[in-house]
Amino acid sequence: MLRQTLKIAAVVLYVVAVVARGARGESELATAQALLLKGRYEEAAERFSRLSETSPTAAIGVARCKQETGKREEALAVLNAAAERFSKSAAVPAVLALAAIDRGELDEARRQVDAALALDKDCVAARWADAELLRLAGRLDEAERAYGWFIRYYNRSPRIDDPGALVLIARGVAQHARWTRNSNHFRRLVNEVLPVVLERDPNY
Repeated sequence: MLRQTLKIAAVVLYVVAVVARGARGESELATAQALLLKGRYEEAAERFSRLSETSPTAAIGVARCKQETGKREEALAVLNAAAERFSKSAAVPAVLALAAIDRGELDEARRQVDAALALDKDCVAARWADAELLRLAGRLDEAERAYGWFIRYYNRSPRIDDPGALVLIARGVAQHARWTRNSNHFRRLVNEVLPVVLERDPNY
């Protein structure tokens, strides 16, 4: 449901490329993200809120904090407002797509996925939502290829610094490996991808 979606949204926080202006804004976001991952939601929300008018990352962070403190409707309202405010951010429609999937609104989810991928064809969260939609629609051959995208993306990226992106990539790789019974992918996942997540951020 929306709770699971916003857990994924926490991952998306590391994937969004647009951050608040200047080093101070970046530092504030990093601190807020660390507080969020440690479960210190009120402190995280306060820091995210300072930047939520200028940063889609911060707006998603505010939504996650509200969700974790039981304010589900407010969390969704924050995401909807962020979609209007940050019309060039692929991350926001990607998170809204995941929320729509959880509500069973697959047509709306597809609309949001298409919007996100039109803005950024390599938006990891949107790619995950796309693969999930194909699976739910029973288009399994297409879904398998969509999960395979995560392997191709990981292989062609010289370095992925965002641990959140790596988490979603790991999920895609695991799904593809499961479907294709590829033990090599599982070994690489366990021995390479997941250790890098903790190397990037031990809070994960």
